[in-house]
Amino acid sequence: MRQFFLKFAQLRWSLRTQFAITTLFCVMIFFVIRAGLQYYQQNRLVSEWQKAGAIVIFDDDTDEVTLIADMGPGRFKVDRLQNLPKTPHLSHLLLSETSINDDDLDWIGSLNSLESLALNDTSISDQGVLHLRDLTSLRHLHLSNTSITDASVTVLGGLVDLKELDISGTLITPQGQQLIERMLPQADVIGTATNPIKTE
Repeated sequence: MRQFFLKFAQLRWSLRTQFAITTLFCVMIFFVIRAGLQYYQQNRLVSEWQKAGAIVIFDDDTDEVTLIADMGPGRFKVDRLQNLPKTPHLSHLLLSETSINDDDLDWIGSLNSLESLALNDTSISDQGVLHLRDLTSLRHLHLSNTSITDASVTVLGGLVDLKELDISGTLITPQGQQLIERMLPQADVIGTATNPIKTE
């Protein structure tokens, strides 16, 4: 009887060991597959954005992604923007001096992880700024030399985590800038009060 219980105990121990090894093996396979998928997705993302004329920078330490398209007029193919892959952990998007327009901002407005967005020297207007109202993670927003007006004040003032906002060279009045500054006391607002609109 004693030998029977010893063999039974050994069998249980053996089954537990096998189960533990199998579980560990499955976990390792899961992480290998996930890493492979992430690598594939990153390569696909880089390829698609590079074809459109942008530069993609990955930060391995933070998983943050920076997309740079402000390399001079005509270099970035904005007409492909809507078909480009959404980018997990996209933190910085620089689209200065591109031909981006108000309709394109609908796509950008869904990028909830954005912390920095540069749209200066583009043709966007108040209609486009409306698409940015849900980007609650934004810390830096550059809208200088665009045609936005005081109609955008409410949207910009609602981005409560902004640390820096550049509205210089826009149609926002000094009164509009002051209202934004009251709504965003923590932000450094660079605007029309110190940088009047240039006239040609």
